Amino acid sequence: MNTIHVLVADNDPDVEKMFNRQLEEYELSASISYTYADSADAAIEAAQAQFFHIAFIDLRLSERDKSEDGLVVLQHVVEKSRACVPVLMTRFVKENFAKVAHETTSMTGGRIYLLNKSDQNTAQFPTFIHNFFQDRLDARWTPDVPADAVDLLLRKNRRAPSFATRGRTGIVHEVRDLLFDLFDESSSMGVVGNEFRVDLTTMTPGLSSSITLRARPNFGQDSQGRQILGNRCVVKIGPRDGIHDEAVRYNRLVKLGVPTEFRVELIGTALGDLLGAVCYSFAGGTASDDIVSLDDLVRRGERDEVERVLTSIYGRDSKSWYAIAGADTAMQTYYKRQFGVTTADAIGALHQFVEKHQPAGAYVRSAGKLNLNGFTMTLPRESDLGTGAYYRAGSTPTRLIHGDLHGGNVLVDDTGRVSLIDYATADFGPRFADVAATLATLRLQVASAAEPVAAASAYQDERRLLSQRELREEPADLWWGLSRVAVQRASENFESDDERDSAAALRLESVMTQLHYALSIFPLPVWDEWQRWRLVTWIAALHDFASKADKR
Repeated sequence: MNTIHVLVADNDPDVEKMFNRQLEEYELSASISYTYADSADAAIEAAQAQFFHIAFIDLRLSERDKSEDGLVVLQHVVEKSRACVPVLMTRFVKENFAKVAHETTSMTGGRIYLLNKSDQNTAQFPTFIHNFFQDRLDARWTPDVPADAVDLLLRKNRRAPSFATRGRTGIVHEVRDLLFDLFDESSSMGVVGNEFRVDLTTMTPGLSSSITLRARPNFGQDSQGRQILGNRCVVKIGPRDGIHDEAVRYNRLVKLGVPTEFRVELIGTALGDLLGAVCYSFAGGTASDDIVSLDDLVRRGERDEVERVLTSIYGRDSKSWYAIAGADTAMQTYYKRQFGVTTADAIGALHQFVEKHQPAGAYVRSAGKLNLNGFTMTLPRESDLGTGAYYRAGSTPTRLIHGDLHGGNVLVDDTGRVSLIDYATADFGPRFADVAATLATLRLQVASAAEPVAAASAYQDERRLLSQRELREEPADLWWGLSRVAVQRASENFESDDERDSAAALRLESVMTQLHYALSIFPLPVWDEWQRWRLVTWIAALHDFASKADKR
């Protein structure tokens, strides 16, 4: 049974009694979970901490209320609880309808409903609930939310105050509501006498604040006792605005611009208060029983399969959008827009981390020097930003790109088909921006020691990679050889007779894009200590190459 969550904000205890009486009369008590608030502060606190489908708010929340506190609560619900249906209760509908309608319409853009408290003989509460939520009341299924998915979602957004205030129970209610919106229409296809359900499993976490779930509709059994399964889907759940942008950009840039063999099909979108969800299905359908991400393949050490996937993504003509050019951009400007952090602030976060976690005496901040196990690394400083290769990165060619092509957004089914999800940042951007995100996946998805000294060998290998020198023995981690594959395949898309498209120019452009990307993601709260040290060594090697390129 699906539960409708209701907020009733009124200082009159008779209203709560009337609400309960009407629910009992219409046999809704078992389907309703309600919270009663007798003041504006209590109502706002409840709306922050819980997920509500509908809120009944009295216009005046005390006997001496001349400021009409109900409008304050209404404003909060409209702005913060965007999936909640707001209903304003007042005895002044007839006497002062024009005033009430004017104030509420200007506040909400017309999305407001009025309940006449003077008419106590009409079952207004059940009428509103039935009108808006009949589908949930009639549904024969309730989405099951995997506990590990909720844990992961909360962990990824632990620094967001709204998530902390809402708490686990509120997040579970909202996720369940999103899943209902995505799949309820399909439930009507269930075989009579069978129970519809959606089987959900949590996928390997990526770098974003969202989570990804494998989803498989199950329509019950046929007359022979065999499972009737729908098409396997992928559900992404994350912060509401990001999910909204992802759906908008998919429809604007992907639906008609990306060949079906390289993309997934967006088949549903649902928006809540804090969260949103999108449901993708492989375009044209898939009979696959297993969908994995590029992150999964990297963690498993499946080198040949990872190389095949990278070639599929970046091989010449495999993605037609890399041929669509935009206006030049400054890398610092692009990545600030993407991650909300300036390059200068990212450099500051880098130095703060190294200073805090360095072995004693290994780091000299004034010079930006870090000595690990006999190797001296030079970290970028804010004073570098206006010089040399950093200065030239102020004007970088752009292409139409995915915008967030880390391994969690690359899906592979067991037939070998490669598809991309999460187009929230699809736009014109630096030509090697997608490659930079993929290279981060190759480096950060492999577990290793957290000690900074252990990072010294990775720094040396990074320098050899950038200098295009071969190693006597390739590192056991996949990143070394596969980084070459990704950059080489991507560069083939941009080679031309233009001076900026020469092999040397493309190489430096790739390095500078990687450097700006690595700096921009460094402050993100998703990294453990080892991953931060791994980013330090990558950034140091890239900075070293850029500095020497200026001298060359």
